[in-house]
Amino acid sequence: MKKFEVQKNKNINHDAINRWFKKCENEHIPYIVIKTKNKYAQIDWDYISFPKGYDKILINEKEKIYEFVMEIKNKYGVKKSDVTGNTLVTTFINIPLENAEKLATELFDFLNNLVNG
Repeated sequence: MKKFEVQKNKNINHDAINRWFKKCENEHIPYIVIKTKNKYAQIDWDYISFPKGYDKILINEKEKIYEFVMEIKNKYGVKKSDVTGNTLVTTFINIPLENAEKLATELFDFLNNLVNG
């Protein structure tokens, strides 16, 4: 099962991203996009693909989500890596390319299990 869309930051295919969003929306799965650069990637997650009401689940689990996000940032990031956002939208910055898909996979699995059981 595909868990994220990967795009080169300088050559983003918006049609592919839109198709990925629609798939996530139709299947009620996390919407995660990896944008790659030369050495690092940015990983974006947004709850927008989830049906109405899923936001309440995520807000109720905000401490659990925060702890997990920090755990995987520390696991896959480096000194210059960072994370921004909140319970419903998260961006990982400067994640080494070799770790980006691993981080995105763990994030997908965690969020999917949280909301879809």
